[in-house]
Amino acid sequence: MNFFEKVNKESFKKLLLAGMILAVMGGLGGLTYRLFGEVQSDVVVVRVDGKEMQFYAPDWEVEDILSRADVVLGERDRVQITKVFNQPLVFTVMRDAISLEESRRIVATSRGETAYKVVHEMEATAYLPTDGDGQCITATGIRATAGVVAVDPEVIPLGSRVYIPGYGFAIAADTGGAIIGNRIDLCMEDYDEAIQFGRRPVKVYVL
Repeated sequence: MNFFEKVNKESFKKLLLAGMILAVMGGLGGLTYRLFGEVQSDVVVVRVDGKEMQFYAPDWEVEDILSRADVVLGERDRVQITKVFNQPLVFTVMRDAISLEESRRIVATSRGETAYKVVHEMEATAYLPTDGDGQCITATGIRATAGVVAVDPEVIPLGSRVYIPGYGFAIAADTGGAIIGNRIDLCMEDYDEAIQFGRRPVKVYVL
């Protein structure tokens, strides 16, 4: 083996080793990117009326985010919620979105846009699972817990899934002697929370 062949061979070995190191580093880099890329963003961006606002909101609710951005929705407005990989959650307020509103009824929730069948303006109160006979059993036989609401079956059929802003998704699985007409009783597991809720008007979206 002459001098030039030896140099070329050594250079090839170095290039091969360098290539292996770069490949390993690249693999680790990709692994790190994927691991951190899957972490949910705690940052939300609100785009409305040509402006863009950014908030830190690890436990976001649509109503809370819009309130912090001083956004008041009109009857024909809607909110588009999008999530791009490794990017903040984006709330885009679309003004006068009549074409979509005419084609389907939707409500913005913490899980995104959800279609609904009908919406009721109701008066809401709160109750505890132990209220009534203290057995924690609803009129349909399931246990009373957060996410269960009492309704008038003549207005909202038992078994219906509903969404109530400020309370969340629930199932109409209970009734009550005072729950007649446009009245609804929301089950809450914390006494102080139930007392603080009191009595207030709510919108009930039947899904």
